[in-house]
Amino acid sequence: MFCRVCKSKNLINFVDLGSSPPSNSLIEKSVLKITDKYYPLNTKVCKDCFTVQVEDFLEADEMFSSEYTYFSSFSKTWLNHAERFSRKTIKELKLSNDSLVIEIASNDGYLLQFYQEKKIPCLGIEPTLSTAKAAEEKGIKVIKEFFNKKLAINLLKKFKKPDLIIANNVIAHVPNPVDFLEGVKLLMNENTICSIEFHSLKELISFMAIDTIYHEHYSYFSLTSFKNLVCQVGLRIVNVEKLSTHGGSLRVYLKKENTEFKVSNLVEKILKEEKDFGISNIDTYSKFSKQIENIKRNTIDFFDKLYRNNIKVAGYGAAAKASTILNYAKIDSDFLPFIADANPNKVGKYIPGCRIPIKSIEEILKFNPDVIIIFPWNLEKEIKEDLEKKMNKKIDFFRLIPDVTKIQ
Repeated sequence: MFCRVCKSKNLINFVDLGSSPPSNSLIEKSVLKITDKYYPLNTKVCKDCFTVQVEDFLEADEMFSSEYTYFSSFSKTWLNHAERFSRKTIKELKLSNDSLVIEIASNDGYLLQFYQEKKIPCLGIEPTLSTAKAAEEKGIKVIKEFFNKKLAINLLKKFKKPDLIIANNVIAHVPNPVDFLEGVKLLMNENTICSIEFHSLKELISFMAIDTIYHEHYSYFSLTSFKNLVCQVGLRIVNVEKLSTHGGSLRVYLKKENTEFKVSNLVEKILKEEKDFGISNIDTYSKFSKQIENIKRNTIDFFDKLYRNNIKVAGYGAAAKASTILNYAKIDSDFLPFIADANPNKVGKYIPGCRIPIKSIEEILKFNPDVIIIFPWNLEKEIKEDLEKKMNKKIDFFRLIPDVTKIQ
């Protein structure tokens, strides 16, 4: 295997989570008798550029199919995050009805709808037909293809160069990030700003967030490794913001090299923080890989204790995080009878591998559990507050990462 960013062969093992099916490939009831396809879930780190990456086993179109079930708009927290970003960029970039905003991986229009409300022309690029359809129902124009350099060339034949390019939580999903950013660069003029958000590798390591590792995430970046990537294609980081989303993310602003720009002091500040943390020290990765067995052991012990004490337990949030941790710890429906989810596109299906059923919010209210495990822990406050209003008794809420923890 070669590094996706620098093509080095100098990769070593980082985290090995065994084998599991693609985490978002939820199972229909009609095909429950068909055995799941398992693939190794092993990550490596490049000793030259420090990009963490999952070994190649699956093509993108196998994971991001027409029936893709992740819809961004089901999270109030994420919608609020999107609206704040739209207001900020409209003001700072002075966007108007003469502007153009392009979002790569626009999902169900969760973000572009806020630009559209202000009469700012926008274009979504989204290969999953299920989410693209939802965006189109909001009146958003969507190109239903994977973004790459080839698509960028075709877009320039039909659209002008945008004032703002947005790529939220997509760079991790890209099998060829160099080609992806070369495409972004083609779309940019001297004034275009590109905003890219991704889960911070530093925060993943700090929080022991192994449940954010799954086949759909090809790569994991720190600001350090991302800087190496963008410099390869002639882009420059001009600003960066720390975000609380997804357990700790970075929002990076890019411009083309050889254009006029001022670099924020925050860029060097965060690069130094990462250096002090040890993001460029291979021992940091070796130490992390030795600690993850505790997560598996503690998860198994927790479910075993609930089972032996006849405590009624249910899960909430059929996210990829749930699939990763449950399959890693080999927890099935004997220990966790179901997971509830607000997304009707997931209800009635099953978590791949462990085959735990996904039910509606109404079902978890009827079940009236003693314990609820929140799998999308990055949204635990929103979820806990919402469920507490609906439950008729006091419930204990837990998360499993970085350790089994009662949510206060």
